[in-house]
Amino acid sequence: MLPGSKRSHPLNEAASRYTIPLGDLVGLKHSGVHLVTLKSGDTSSVDHFHHHTEEWIYILDGQGVACIDGNDIPVEKGTFLGFVRSTRGPSHNMKNTSASDLLYLCGGERRDFDVCVYPKINKIMVNEGGDDGFDGFRRKTFVNTEHMLILHEEAGYGSKRK
Repeated sequence: MLPGSKRSHPLNEAASRYTIPLGDLVGLKHSGVHLVTLKSGDTSSVDHFHHHTEEWIYILDGQGVACIDGNDIPVEKGTFLGFVRSTRGPSHNMKNTSASDLLYLCGGERRDFDVCVYPKINKIMVNEGGDDGFDGFRRKTFVNTEHMLILHEEAGYGSKRK
């Protein structure tokens, strides 16, 4: 069996997946590819989207749902999903709703900088500084979106609050 590890998301410990970093194993530097297993009932992450990196998912086996902007889209063997760089989403996340494992490939760009937005929990993660072997970034900074709006106003860009 290839080396892998069980991962939980830093913003939701209940979001758990088993990941084998296939791209790392063959020395890829500019793109990442992971073989991901979600156990029955597990969620892969927190609903999110990336400003500076594209992601894709290809279902190898099992069934589940892709949660895309709050809508549960059924996925099964052969389903391919792609998420472009965006400042507005769609947010996405995977969930295994079946009794058996959900197995998929997940890939994307490796960049020196990214902003990841978690709209349902009002958080932003700023990723900086190259590869450390964990999700491709050395430094991750989490910020509440309300704080970002206040900084935006203080910098003289006007109010974005509703």
